[in-house]
Amino acid sequence: MTNVIQQNVGKIYGVESLIFGSGGNFGGSPVAVSLLGNNIRELKAVKDELKQELENNPLLKDVTDNDPAGIKEVKIKLLNN
Repeated sequence: MTNVIQQNVGKIYGVESLIFGSGGNFGGSPVAVSLLGNNIRELKAVKDELKQELENNPLLKDVTDNDPAGIKEVKIKLLNN
């Protein structure tokens, strides 16, 4: 049923994330992976490589990531009073 709905809806432009599903474990549990590290460039490279491998797996569908569009940086300067 989910596949039929997804095919009939088609591409929706302007959305950040759209996931079609049954809301439960019908058809299997989702796959979730977390990557941790101190090197942001390395993490992004590994994330991209892993995501590509997951997308190539025919048993998985709707592969997404929740990586923010940009790294937020805050610079703080402490003053001696």
